Amino acid sequence: MKSWYVDMYECGLVPHLPLLLKILSQAQKQHDHEFWDTIVYGHLPELLERLKVTTPEEKRESVLKSYQQEVWSSGIRAHALLNEIEEAVECFGRVIAAGGYPIAEACAALLDALASQNTSLPVLAADQIPASSAICGMKPAYLPQGDSPLDKYIIAKSPKHHRMLVAEMGLAMLYSLLQHNNWPGVYFYSVLIAALVRARMVDELRHIFEVVMPVAMRKVPAHLRVFRGFMPSPFTWLMAIRGAIKCGDTMLADKWFSEYRMSAMPLFREESSAYIRFESKRFSKHSLLAQLALPYYSMSHIPRPRTSDGVVPTPWYDLQQVEQQLEIDRLRALDKLPMPFTGAAKLLAIFTRVDEHRNVDRAEELADEISALFVDTHAPRYVRPVSHVELAGCWKSMVFGYISAIKLQQQELVAGLVEPSSVKRLQVRLAFWYREWAAACNKVSLSKNDQLGKAIRLSKAHREFAEDVCRRLNLPVN
Repeated sequence: MKSWYVDMYECGLVPHLPLLLKILSQAQKQHDHEFWDTIVYGHLPELLERLKVTTPEEKRESVLKSYQQEVWSSGIRAHALLNEIEEAVECFGRVIAAGGYPIAEACAALLDALASQNTSLPVLAADQIPASSAICGMKPAYLPQGDSPLDKYIIAKSPKHHRMLVAEMGLAMLYSLLQHNNWPGVYFYSVLIAALVRARMVDELRHIFEVVMPVAMRKVPAHLRVFRGFMPSPFTWLMAIRGAIKCGDTMLADKWFSEYRMSAMPLFREESSAYIRFESKRFSKHSLLAQLALPYYSMSHIPRPRTSDGVVPTPWYDLQQVEQQLEIDRLRALDKLPMPFTGAAKLLAIFTRVDEHRNVDRAEELADEISALFVDTHAPRYVRPVSHVELAGCWKSMVFGYISAIKLQQQELVAGLVEPSSVKRLQVRLAFWYREWAAACNKVSLSKNDQLGKAIRLSKAHREFAEDVCRRLNLPVN
């Protein structure tokens, strides 16, 4: 397509906007920054002049505005993904100067990039349409400004203040998008929800999710509404429920989970729903149903927080949260939804590492499910593990569970409560899972100080115990 565009430009023609955006997207994916810069910064003024000549006068203003809005929005996305904040902000300003507003995907990419910054935040160009009244149930929201009108940056006084500023920017973007009928999709709402959660703005989160999103999505034109990108998904509900929990509002999380299970989930699984129609072209029905189960594993936070000294408490788990997760998993089974990887990994940790519920037989069943999900290359990203890191973490739990079970049965063996064959069976399974864990770790390139490396690495005592069992069974250690 690159040569096709060059030929069109040299012949004095203007590429159709969707084709030009496809070319720019392709250049971005191929990291062809020189070609992308040539089109956007070099050719765009000439293309706009040609459009003035070829476009009827009554349509000229809207066509030029739309052309600039889409091209510069692609610039915002491209620069934001490369973390080039200054360039992205410049493209943002050019859209505003043309009388438009960046599309929702561009705003989401920029907001996501700004959230990852630890330094000062840029002052974004204000929308040319003044805020006047509520839109879709949302009151006017304004972009944060510097201490003086000439300031180009806002100095965050603390990390908390920084998160608050990013959330305010997201709310202002949403209001302006609604003003311009640039209908936000799931991607924008997901980024905004994440920003509100980081800022612990639970009231705003609730209002956006319960009022603004439903009203705005009902106003999306019918020809766009059939696409998944403009409809809430199970992952949208997952983020909202998890966000409410992080903000400390468990009652709100319970309310949203109940609404999801009783209202949204049954609609998602309908054969006629836009979600199923769109997704079924790429994924199996089993994978789609597994995606619907994702919010079932967002309600419980099992690990207890570390102490002020960074020490893991004993026990490391909150038993009440464990009981809640087991009950919610029972509801998932009652609703006839298959288990996604997220749920399988969470339950595996319960059945191997929680003393009150240790059950290595049930853990073996879950391990089989995880292995099947791992090799299912047709499953979507959030249903199966995407790397050997998750797999190593699961097999670490299996090793931990069997070591604990063996130590307990060795005590019972001394007391004459179990047969030696029972201990031997557990030792064989421990040796198997230790080698599986080692094989998964060998496929992961992580440094010793890497947080993921620490998460999947067994302690020295556990490794020595497992290796001793392997030697007793005359099995290779690795």
